[in-house]
Amino acid sequence: MTSNSTKGRNVLRWLPGVLISVAAIYFLSKYITVQDLLNAVKSLTIVDIAVIVLLNVLSFIARSMGWKNLLEGISFKQAFLVINEGYLFNNLIPRSGEIVRMLLVGGLSKISAFQAASSILVERSLDVIVAAALFLSTLPLVVEMNWIKPIAWVLFCLFLTMIVVLMLLARHADKVKQRLADSKIDSVFLKDKVFPKIGSVLDGLATLNDPLKFARSVFWILMSWVCWISLLYFGITRISSGTVPLWQAIFTQGVLALGIAVPSAPASFGVYEGTMVAALAVFGYAESASLSIALVLHFTQIVVTSIFGIYGLMVQGQSISALLDRIRSRRGQTSG
Repeated sequence: MTSNSTKGRNVLRWLPGVLISVAAIYFLSKYITVQDLLNAVKSLTIVDIAVIVLLNVLSFIARSMGWKNLLEGISFKQAFLVINEGYLFNNLIPRSGEIVRMLLVGGLSKISAFQAASSILVERSLDVIVAAALFLSTLPLVVEMNWIKPIAWVLFCLFLTMIVVLMLLARHADKVKQRLADSKIDSVFLKDKVFPKIGSVLDGLATLNDPLKFARSVFWILMSWVCWISLLYFGITRISSGTVPLWQAIFTQGVLALGIAVPSAPASFGVYEGTMVAALAVFGYAESASLSIALVLHFTQIVVTSIFGIYGLMVQGQSISALLDRIRSRRGQTSG
C-alpha cells in the first residue's frame, strides 16, 4: 500500500512538468516541418560542433571553479565530476541534480550533505540573479516580451535578498549556533536531529565571510555565464545571414535560463527548445532554424555532461541505480 502511494506521489510530482514539455513539443510541431529542421541541422559543420563542445566543457570548468571556491574541502576534479554527475541525473529525473551533488560530496569528503546544500543554494541564487539581470538589461531593446518583466524583477529582488540574508547568517553563524545550543526547547528531535543540520548549513556558508574567496566564486560563476552566452551567440550566428548583435544572445540566454526553471520533463526536453524558439522569434529568426540550433546545443550539453558524469560515477565506484534509490528514499522522507 505504501509502495503504491509513493508511486502515486511520484507520478503527480512528474505530471505537471511532463505536460508542460508535451505542450511545448506540440506547439513546436505545429509550426515546424521535419524537412526544414533537417535542412537547418545539415548546415552545421564538424568544426561548428567542435566549437559547441569546447564551449560546453569550458562552461563546466568555470562552474566547477566557482563551486570549489564556495565549498571548502573539495578539489577541482571532485567539483568538476560531481557537477557533471548532477547534470547527468537532471537528465534522468527533473531537479535531482542538487540532491545527487549533496549525496556525492558527503561520500567523497568530510563535508556533510547540508554543508554542500548551503553552497548549492548560494550558487543557484547567484544564477537567478545573473539570469534576471541579463534579461532586464536587454529588455528595453525588446518590447515584445515586456509581460515577463515583473517576473524577472521579482526573481532578481527575491534572490538578491536571499544572498544578503545568507551573508548575514554566515557572519553571525557562531551566535546562531550558540543560541540553538542554549535553547531551552525540550524536543529531543530538534536538539539531536534538526539543530545539528542547521549548524552544518551555517558551516557551509563560511565562504561568504571571506570576501576574496566569495569574489573568486562569483567571478568563475560569471565566467560560466560568459561561456553560455558565447555558446548561444555562436549558435545564432550559424542560423543568421547577417551580423548578429551580442545583446540578442544575452537576452536569449536570460529568457532561456528563466524558462527552463519551469517544471518540465527530464532534461527540460521541449521547454528548452520552445523557450529558445520563442526568444529568437522576437528577432525574426525562422522557427525551423531556431529549433535546429536549440536541439544541437541541448543535445550536445546532454552528451557532454553524460560522458563526464558516467566517468565520474565509474571513478567514484558509484552506480546510477544506487543513486536513484537514494534520491527516491530522500524524497520519500521529505514527503513524509
